[in-house]
Amino acid sequence: MYRMNITVENFGKIESADISLKKMMFFIGDNNSGKSYLMSLLYGLLKTEPSDLLNKFNFTEKVAVPPELSGLAAAFYEGSVFRISEEQFEKLVELINNIMEVYKDYLVRDLLGDDVTIGVLRLEIPFFPVEVTATKGLDSSKLMITSFSDEKLSLRVFCDQVSVLRRLYDNADAILFFIVPSLIQYAAAKSMGLHTDMVYQIDPVFFPVSRTGFMLTYKTLMTQAIEDQFNPSAKNEKLNMLTLPERDFLKNLSQLNVKEKTDNESRLKIARFIQKELIDGSLKVSDLPVADIVYCPGDNASVQLPLYVSSGVVTELTPILLQLLYGRRQNCIMIEEPEMCLHPELQQKIARMLIKMANSGFTVMVTTHSDIIMQHINNMIILNRHANRDAIMNELGYDMDDLLASGDAAVYQFSINSETGKTRIEELDCGNYGFELPTFINALDKLYDHSSKIVE
Repeated sequence: MYRMNITVENFGKIESADISLKKMMFFIGDNNSGKSYLMSLLYGLLKTEPSDLLNKFNFTEKVAVPPELSGLAAAFYEGSVFRISEEQFEKLVELINNIMEVYKDYLVRDLLGDDVTIGVLRLEIPFFPVEVTATKGLDSSKLMITSFSDEKLSLRVFCDQVSVLRRLYDNADAILFFIVPSLIQYAAAKSMGLHTDMVYQIDPVFFPVSRTGFMLTYKTLMTQAIEDQFNPSAKNEKLNMLTLPERDFLKNLSQLNVKEKTDNESRLKIARFIQKELIDGSLKVSDLPVADIVYCPGDNASVQLPLYVSSGVVTELTPILLQLLYGRRQNCIMIEEPEMCLHPELQQKIARMLIKMANSGFTVMVTTHSDIIMQHINNMIILNRHANRDAIMNELGYDMDDLLASGDAAVYQFSINSETGKTRIEELDCGNYGFELPTFINALDKLYDHSSKIVE
């Protein structure tokens, strides 16, 4: 199975991590151990655009291009169809890691601010076919059109625009930097099990742990942002202190198109599950520059409650529900601590929601402290390969989209070394009974020992 791997060293509190991208990824472990940092880093990496490598920092002046790629770069300026060889692909991966050596510092600074540093960010990208069509003499505003399929990554390059790019940066290799994000995107999509013929790129959406606070102060923050936009002298320190995922979270809320509800049946099915099983009601959103969002309990749309008097489960799940119904077609969902404010029964249903998302075409990344969520993940892995699967599913009320294949999930445990204060990250194995989770098992064993002594 195709796997793209990411190696991180000396990133904040994280000493080392080797991450293999999969359809579902869970980050568990100690508080303040770097789980949010790592998911933020993956978010920023998957959102990398050509402009990040060219316009912003002019990497063509800072990164050495392997000499073996000079002939490849020249082919982009000719009218021809060619495939990148495995040897050239290997050198392109070398170029990507040369870029990461410089880009990692800018990336982390943009994501998390100046106080966080990173030592190593390297990508391991196995070979996949890349076909390039270099078209001469076509008047187009686009430099390149990228299309994904399960068989290959196709790049249609317009030579006239490539020549402009060459003159702009005074570097014939500039086109190689331009295609790097497409290579990363395609490798990540294949590794995470996305249907590559359905996506142009990976479009992640990040739901921060502070989402309830943002939902309750959303109108104030957006009103201030609008005022700042038309007042150059204004400076909103509250917005400037947010991380990039948090700022993007607010931007996504402001871009919801409530006039065009999704017609995607998979998304609507998950939305209906949230409304029925988790919040027991629906949302009503006004069509304003800064939308009013109210909660309608049960089936009574005439009762409309502001979010600040609604249950915690409503405010926690409102942004996810809005994204499913009115947001762009993001295909990568990143959620911090989805169990926040939830009763154990609802935590189990949240786990069902996450699996349903993964089975409907999303990649799902989660940070969690919930042993209930992880036990449900294990249950669905066991049930998926059970000899009496169908009978048990019928008895317990599960559907096929509730099941999870063990190969589609990865669990990473974050453990802080008490002597160094640094975090080590290890991928946990999946056995006959799912993932064994030491971070939860050890804590529960300790609690049981204390209970035994107190009772005795």
